[in-house]
Amino acid sequence: MWIYTLLPQILNMSITASIVIILVLAARFLLKKAPKVFSYALWAVVLFRLICPVSFSSPISLIGFIYPSARTVDNGAYSSLTYIPTDMVPQVDLPVPGINGALHGILHEGGEGTSGASLEFPMAFATMLWLFGIGVMMIYGAVSLIRLRRKLTGAVRLRENIYLADHIVTPFVIGILRPKIYLPSTLRGEEQSYVILHEQTHIRRQDHLVKMFAFLVLVVHWFNPLVWVAFVFIVKDMEMSCDERVIKLMGDDIRGEYSTSLLSLSAGKRLINGGMPAFSEENIKGRIRNVMNYKTPAAWVVILSILFVVALSVGLALNKYLVTLNVENIADAILTTEIEGWYPLAKGTPYHLNEEELNSIIELVNKSSKKPILDKYKPTYGDLYKTYCTIQFVMAGANGVPEGTYRLQLYNHKDWNILRGESEYKLALVDTDGNKMWQLSYDTCYQFKSRLEQYLNRLNSSEENMDIG
Repeated sequence: MWIYTLLPQILNMSITASIVIILVLAARFLLKKAPKVFSYALWAVVLFRLICPVSFSSPISLIGFIYPSARTVDNGAYSSLTYIPTDMVPQVDLPVPGINGALHGILHEGGEGTSGASLEFPMAFATMLWLFGIGVMMIYGAVSLIRLRRKLTGAVRLRENIYLADHIVTPFVIGILRPKIYLPSTLRGEEQSYVILHEQTHIRRQDHLVKMFAFLVLVVHWFNPLVWVAFVFIVKDMEMSCDERVIKLMGDDIRGEYSTSLLSLSAGKRLINGGMPAFSEENIKGRIRNVMNYKTPAAWVVILSILFVVALSVGLALNKYLVTLNVENIADAILTTEIEGWYPLAKGTPYHLNEEELNSIIELVNKSSKKPILDKYKPTYGDLYKTYCTIQFVMAGANGVPEGTYRLQLYNHKDWNILRGESEYKLALVDTDGNKMWQLSYDTCYQFKSRLEQYLNRLNSSEENMDIG
């Protein structure tokens, strides 16, 4: 039901976006000497991460490099990063050291019988609280817009889509399909030229739509303080890049007058809302300093900035490379047990999966999230872990010659029963040749165990029939 799954999806997007926001804020320092339009462009990848739960997978993903243990869920042509499961399985994996263990213990308190059902009420309550916050934000934005429109009563058209209004103190753009520019009627004639150019630049770049869209994204992620920070910097970079555009078109001679206008109109700055871009938006001191220090950049600075922004945006937009197995490349799949008692298979006796069984297992593995296991946490055949069974996949190379192996390993901690009073299985996918290992989701583990028992029961029935015959 959506009331139990929607909020976890939003939280997963918000966590990934938080990582991207921090990296974009750091990247802005590297672009300090570059035109602000490049800093402004970087925020596009943040908005993408905040609204899109999926992306393509690639080895060049910066998210995968910075947080290699992030769980990735394969959805065919695309994948998604998950920290909080949407299926109510009580397992959390946040990119914050020290928190995962505590949350895992709380969620599993009460033993293996703990199920998603016990979390239904808390999740439903949290979802209702989140929706309430959205409602409050939307009401605030609507009231602010209504109050602003009331101040435009009696506005007089100057020319085209430009109007003069008596009850406003700062110029701004308002409207979606047919945006209009509103100027204070007290604005001096010599100021109007560059103020109008500033607002027209906003319209040409569709900034009025960008800011409205960014506000709607903020409404959805109102609980995340980093998204509020991102919204502030989006507006800041939007306005500074627009200032630079005006200076470039009208010449350095207007810097003084332009800065004076910014200062005189700064009394009209507003709180964060869904309003349209305004000439004297927040951060007046920073904008004046930027205007006075602005210089037309050299060609090499522009080229390097473009390459940097494109490379960083692509790297942050992509998910980490996802490990998938192609059943057509598997020459053989061999099931062996590592303990006695898994009748009818004796310990070490191989069982070759048939085509139906292989397809079922591979489909299960590819759909699962996969969390890389660090070397120090890799299960071994020593004293710490008990391995129940493995399935070895022999990969076929050129002309069907075996080339490389993967294996599925079902295991648990030998002392788990003593430590927790319960039995918890784990399932790992191992690249034998590459010495890499990924832990699959708990849900996948128990589905795998269930299918494994079906295969063994089928084998047992087959042998009994042979004995009768």
